[in-house]
Amino acid sequence: MITEETTVQDIVSVNPELAFIFERFNLYPACIEKNLKEVSSKYDIEPGFLIKILKSFEGTIHVQDEFRDVPIQAIMDFLSRTHDYYLGKKLPEIEQSFYHLYLQYKDTHPLLILLSNFFIAYKKELTKHIQREEEILFPYIQFLIKARCEGFKSNELIEVMKSYSISTFIAEHNDMENDLAEVRKVIVDYSPAYSITPFPYRIFLIQLQLFENDLRKHAQIEDEVLVPKALHLENELLSEAQGRQSLLDNLIIYS
Repeated sequence: MITEETTVQDIVSVNPELAFIFERFNLYPACIEKNLKEVSSKYDIEPGFLIKILKSFEGTIHVQDEFRDVPIQAIMDFLSRTHDYYLGKKLPEIEQSFYHLYLQYKDTHPLLILLSNFFIAYKKELTKHIQREEEILFPYIQFLIKARCEGFKSNELIEVMKSYSISTFIAEHNDMENDLAEVRKVIVDYSPAYSITPFPYRIFLIQLQLFENDLRKHAQIEDEVLVPKALHLENELLSEAQGRQSLLDNLIIYS
């Protein structure tokens, strides 16, 4: 069981994949001997939130219930940190592994040429996917948060929501982890028996599997926590804005 007294080392020794969470916060391996209370205090992370993130990636909690009281800003900050982690660390690592694999086996494994094209296209699409969220979705949610905290003009709020809304995001959203699962399946089906599969192939497949797992957890937090919270906030503000407009229209009619 993960508590504030559990050390980073103990957590990672039980589930090595959770090292990826600590890497997002630049806590691993630098703080491997510290417990969660210590690293949370040092790096200004709410310990309860960090524990919930770890448990969600562990698969031991129901995210919709456990994150119900977590501020939407904290969720968005974590997802944004994850985006930086994917683009700055995980994708380059996978790309490097594939590059070595390609150089070594391209003449004997023709599939690698196709995989090279796929990976280039996938990296480009994932980067665009992340950029859309960072440049459009997250600023829009920040706009909603600011409107709730500082107040808003009804006509301005309604105009912004006409140009973009959470419904727009949902309609345009696609699951990048499913694309990665498909290519991994192609590689597995194409590859020889595991016992004679070249070691670089195995490393590459493991990296894809781990990244796919991480993407799925990331998508779950986004789809089941961030989007419902943002949609609730949006509907709340829109209802209030429309109520004000209706009241103003009635005042004009009867004036």
